[in-house]
Amino acid sequence: MNASRKVLLVGWDAADWKIINGLVDRGLMPHTASLIERGVMGNLATLHPVLSPMLWTTIATGKRPFKHGVLGFTEPSPDGSGVQPVSQWSRKTKALWNILNQSGLKSHVIGWWPSHPVEPINGVMVSNHYHTALGPPDQPWPLAPGMVHPPRAQQALADVRLNPNELLPEQVCFFVPRAAEIDQDKDRRLASVMKTLAECTSVHAAATWAMANEPWDFMGVYYDAIDHFSHGFMRYHPPRRPFVPERDFELYRHVVEAAYQFHDLMLGTLLQLAPPDTTVIICSDHGFHSDHRRPAQIPNEPAGPAVEHRDLGMFLIAGPGIRRDHLIHGASVLDVTPTVLTLFGLPVGEDMDGKVLLDVFDRTPEVAHVPSWDAVPGDDARLSGEQQFDPLAAKEVMDQLVALGYIEKLDDNREQAVAQTVRELRYNLARSYMDAGRMLDAAPLLQELYAAEPDQYRFGVHLALCYRALNRVAELRPLVERMTRDRQEAAQTARAALQALCDTVRQRQQAVATTTAVRAQDDPPSAADALASIDLSQLTEDERSQVDELRFKAWFSTSDLDYLMGWVLGAEGRHDEALAHLLKAERADPGRPGLLVQIGEAHLAVHRWDEAEAAFRRALAADALSPYAHLGVARALLPRRARAEEAVEAALDSIRLLYQNPLAHYVLGLGLLRLRQFFMAADAMRTALALNPNFVRAHRVLARFYRLGTGEHDKARAHLEAIQHIRLGKRAASMTGQPGLGEAESLAHEVDDEAGRPGLHADAVFAVRKTPDDPAEFVTVVAGLPRSGTSMMMQMLAAGGLPILTDNKREADLDNPRGYFELEAATRLRTDRTWFREGRGQAVKIVAQLLPYLPGDVPCRVIFMERDLDEVLKSQTVMLDNLGREGARLSDAQVQASYRQQLRRVKLWLARQSQVDVLFVRHRDALADPAAVAEQVNAFLGGRLDCLAMATCVDASLYRQRATA
Repeated sequence: MNASRKVLLVGWDAADWKIINGLVDRGLMPHTASLIERGVMGNLATLHPVLSPMLWTTIATGKRPFKHGVLGFTEPSPDGSGVQPVSQWSRKTKALWNILNQSGLKSHVIGWWPSHPVEPINGVMVSNHYHTALGPPDQPWPLAPGMVHPPRAQQALADVRLNPNELLPEQVCFFVPRAAEIDQDKDRRLASVMKTLAECTSVHAAATWAMANEPWDFMGVYYDAIDHFSHGFMRYHPPRRPFVPERDFELYRHVVEAAYQFHDLMLGTLLQLAPPDTTVIICSDHGFHSDHRRPAQIPNEPAGPAVEHRDLGMFLIAGPGIRRDHLIHGASVLDVTPTVLTLFGLPVGEDMDGKVLLDVFDRTPEVAHVPSWDAVPGDDARLSGEQQFDPLAAKEVMDQLVALGYIEKLDDNREQAVAQTVRELRYNLARSYMDAGRMLDAAPLLQELYAAEPDQYRFGVHLALCYRALNRVAELRPLVERMTRDRQEAAQTARAALQALCDTVRQRQQAVATTTAVRAQDDPPSAADALASIDLSQLTEDERSQVDELRFKAWFSTSDLDYLMGWVLGAEGRHDEALAHLLKAERADPGRPGLLVQIGEAHLAVHRWDEAEAAFRRALAADALSPYAHLGVARALLPRRARAEEAVEAALDSIRLLYQNPLAHYVLGLGLLRLRQFFMAADAMRTALALNPNFVRAHRVLARFYRLGTGEHDKARAHLEAIQHIRLGKRAASMTGQPGLGEAESLAHEVDDEAGRPGLHADAVFAVRKTPDDPAEFVTVVAGLPRSGTSMMMQMLAAGGLPILTDNKREADLDNPRGYFELEAATRLRTDRTWFREGRGQAVKIVAQLLPYLPGDVPCRVIFMERDLDEVLKSQTVMLDNLGREGARLSDAQVQASYRQQLRRVKLWLARQSQVDVLFVRHRDALADPAAVAEQVNAFLGGRLDCLAMATCVDASLYRQRATA
């Protein structure tokens, strides 16, 4: 253990490099600049949901919220009779300071969220309730129980707090230079500046007192002021947005930059108090939109202000043994605790979700591990026994959260308030599971929430994301259709309620609009007209809240509905239809990065590499720091061998922004394989598996690497056994109608707030080979519905030089004058698959409905023939007549519906297979341009066929059953 090292960890909630870099360049944050020059800086990826108490607990534990237990801003009180601010009682694992305590180190923890009630650590702990001012300065402001440890420091720390009314005019004018022009009876924004400034100053005073008066090894101090200032005043930050009044802009344009400068001043004091050899870390839990992505309106729901948060926070570290003037990539809020433990020479818990940021060290340290610090005995100073909150302090903090918009105003009905709190905690738990790819854990929670409250659109959206990631297509469509119906009905109801409310207010204000009087009786005013006809400034607080809620429900973007339907159609394999909806959504809401990424995914699904790349690059133009857009570019480039280096760089760009995405490392590995960087590719695959042990494709690549590359057959066998284990898990799950855990985690890499970002499509749309490159090592399967062109494709393959697996028992006839190229054994695939392994290097024809019976351990490349269903049915009818047999006793519409369902299921099954690549070929394309299709098929099968012979054998005269349209 490095007992001589000191670590200062400074938390700046919502701090963002986009603001910091500009101020540093202008010389306005000199202390931050000095750390940058002698240290390491980089982005810090957040988790979802982007809620501060959850994230700061993750920073302090190295674990995701579903492990550490802090799931929101509030929690039920211990007796269940009411609601209280979130406390340390919710945290169910050791925090960094608990680990340091039992390791014999002294820690000061100031204002961490949540840290109430304080723990009796070996050092000073100050609660996150400590700085909230109660009453005017001439009234007593005693410290409530549970706010300060040790007791001997209570009086000193009580004395250093600052009441907002004690601020000097020049201190306030630093933030609002024209403060004297503000009528504070009508404009309470200046009061909020003063409140936030005073509370921040109180936290800083406690931190500096502890550093100056008590010995320490670790010092952790949390400032929430940047987040508060940003939520209140980022809308006024330059440049002025169209929705911001010019006078408001001129009054409050300086607040945000002043907040950052003030934090830099406080940092300078901390650096003066810390010994010169202290390792200093500054981090934020998330960023904050400061550019064109600033929202004009905040969703009227719990934690709605989180829409202003950006996914990338900031990270900065400097000190002895730390690299100088260096940029780090791929850091996450999960990585802070493991890195601090390594700085102290302590082992990292294997149950922690983060990693040590080894790249910050000038010499790579030895990293030790323990299974879990929770199982290590010792005096960790965690709370034991019940402690009660001071009700006055708790109420004040609750009022602040209400004022910030993070929680709903408590209902008079306490039972309802508790139920609402539990609802939000369960929703945040589901979101946390989703963020980790654990869709199977999230889906039941969301199902219960949405069933109980179908008017909560966000529950349905995230449930749809789960269904999409889990390929539960049969449940996805009815859910989205229900959401669309409910959302439209809710909007209509809200518009009517808004009109009624406006009528009441208008009568009270005696300002009935002239236009209303001349309307016909059957032509009432629209909700927008009614809203425009009243004086909003004269509304009561309750009326204003009602207006905001009704306006949010009444006007919603129809692009969301097209976005959702795009998900459904894409999951059903109807990619062109999905793309039409997505493009319509883009026209209604252009420049939305997540939507553009989804459009790129839709193009990938049909192998339109250029269009996919263009969509992903449009997403990057809207958000240059989107890891998913960079990954999309990599996936679009990868099939084109000449652009493999670009694909690798794009994958690296994605990883630099979001390290914990196994798919990004997998794509990087495939790109490196293309460049013949085999050992580096293996490293990338190992990282993908470290992040998701159930990633079958990565296991398969490594098995091949060890078997053929290094000759380490034991390791190859271990990966093959892992694949078998995962498959057994999938099969067991399929018996119960549920996807297996490995399937869920490998298919879902990301979800977004309110349908904002994509989930990962099934593997069928993944544009990277999953089978060996040597045609002798895989079976070529030609599949489709009967009469969809499978015999024609078999003829093309035979002409091109590919051996055909056939017994010629079925002879040529009027329907197929050039032969059927069939194998009788293929019709028995459901009961006998032994023959299939002998088909490597050959082509065999199999009807589409039998594809799910293919053996899972034989690599296949499937050429799937698609034909207009009207043509298929006409051709099948003629063939049945020629054979003298009866068809199904169904209408054509019923048969088509059944075929569509069967094809949908087969395609989804294909998408999930780790040993199958698929090429979809349209029957009409093969007849119209056989040369182009031959080239496409040849490229798909390895490039060894005679394309001219393939194209020449196509006889367009045999295209006899044509659709009328």
